Amino acid sequence: MKRTKRIVGLLLCIAMLVPVLAGCGGNSNTDTSSAPPTASETSSQAVEVTPASSAPPDIVAAPSAAPTEADVEFVKHLTMTSESIAVIDLFNPAFQSAWILIVCHMMFDTLMYRNYDNVYEPRLALEWGTDDGQTYWFKLREGVYFHNGELFTASDVAYMIDRVKDTPGVPSYDTYKQIKSYEIINDYEITVTLEAINVEFIAQFATCSIANKKAYDDDPEKGGWIGTGPWIVESFVPTERIEMVRNENFWGEKPVTERFTWIYVAEATAQLIMLENGDVQLSGISNTNVPIYENDPRFQIRAYVMNNCNYLAFNMMKPVTADINFRKAVAHALVRQEIVDIAVGGYGATVDHGTIWGYRIPFKGDDIPQIPYDLEAAKACLEASGYKGETIQLVAGMSHTIATAQVVQQQLSKIGINVEIFDTDPPTLATYVTWGHTGADIVVNSAVFARPSSVRSYLMPGMNANTANYENPEMNRLLDEVVVTVDEAAREKLYREIQQIIADDIPYVGTMHMGMNRIEAAGVGGVVYFPDNNWDFRYTYMVKQD
Repeated sequence: MKRTKRIVGLLLCIAMLVPVLAGCGGNSNTDTSSAPPTASETSSQAVEVTPASSAPPDIVAAPSAAPTEADVEFVKHLTMTSESIAVIDLFNPAFQSAWILIVCHMMFDTLMYRNYDNVYEPRLALEWGTDDGQTYWFKLREGVYFHNGELFTASDVAYMIDRVKDTPGVPSYDTYKQIKSYEIINDYEITVTLEAINVEFIAQFATCSIANKKAYDDDPEKGGWIGTGPWIVESFVPTERIEMVRNENFWGEKPVTERFTWIYVAEATAQLIMLENGDVQLSGISNTNVPIYENDPRFQIRAYVMNNCNYLAFNMMKPVTADINFRKAVAHALVRQEIVDIAVGGYGATVDHGTIWGYRIPFKGDDIPQIPYDLEAAKACLEASGYKGETIQLVAGMSHTIATAQVVQQQLSKIGINVEIFDTDPPTLATYVTWGHTGADIVVNSAVFARPSSVRSYLMPGMNANTANYENPEMNRLLDEVVVTVDEAAREKLYREIQQIIADDIPYVGTMHMGMNRIEAAGVGGVVYFPDNNWDFRYTYMVKQD
């Protein structure tokens, strides 16, 4: 077996683009002297907002190592507000909170670790690779012990494969069910063979925690708390709090913090009161509350841009929105910065290219031209379309997408498009815009991007996330080809072709990448605020303040 290490991961550069017009009735470019108006010039009377002074810089989320000066004194016990956690058990379908990976970072190790720059680092696996995208090999780290004193070996990886595959509904089931078979070569080498080629298997497998069979056999109730990570669960009160202590026998670098408490506090106001009183040191914060604290020396705001891509999806089954000239008219009329300013209070980044993609996801087509703001071009495209004054329905199901729909309604009125908004909730939206839906004309929603292949869900026929009802045989061929292409350069080329087709066909128009804010007490550091919201608090520290 040829063991060439192939680590998937890129350091992305987010570049600003020079917009290029796409003309009506085709894909030719035309010049324009129109400049997008400021938010104050176009803001709707129906939606009021105080825009943020600037979009949050992405680099703020990057991790910082604890200082090493001899005279630095660290706080021994940190407390953080979290979402409600009902159970801690990798094999329990109820372990489904949005925070499960955040909790798992602390207690467990994974075979690989994806760092902030999308590079995969050794964790429980020292080396890994594949020659064909179907059979993967792993060389494991020796001398690692679980919290119960058991030695980590390849049998623990095999146990995870067998147990998860027999437990549909658990969070990692979709990843493990791809595995057709495995072979334990020795205590520290194992190969897994997939049912079919999947060149992004490592990206999926890298988030899967490793548990211990003996821990579950000895204590079915608390066996799910046992991992190899730097933190040990001392006590757990479901939906209330988790008490963790530092793992003094951790195989890697130990945190400087000794105790870590997770506490569920439902009310946002109560969270901030606890922060001000010093009862907690890390918490969430709404965009509206950021201005209150951003200049307070007792606290620090951590801001970053999420990978999710907000979009408008045109229903390709409806005659008006299936007309490419109508879609170009809408694209020309959008003022994306106004959407960011009003819908999310200025905390976010505009989509600055002609496709939909995650903000920090590999193979992003930054240089793919975007249809720019131009009201005259928008009116010309609308005139060339089959639009005859019909009322266009926009549907949205979350607060920020409903606000986006309101901004878009005002912007489209400037070129004579009549819009009504159906504002609903996420469950209703999910059933209303499934594949084949004929109600909505334009869906205002957010695309979840965890990896490049995430785009498949929004483009393949039959997928419920394909809210545009989009179907293109060439696109289908490329999407099928890219998931079996092992060579990274060839895969990048295919993803660029996919993004170019999106820009040409315009089933979706990207609007913004949302910003997220967190608040910490002054002196806190070491947190990795990943843009997919799977934050890493393993090495959180707090320097005592004078």
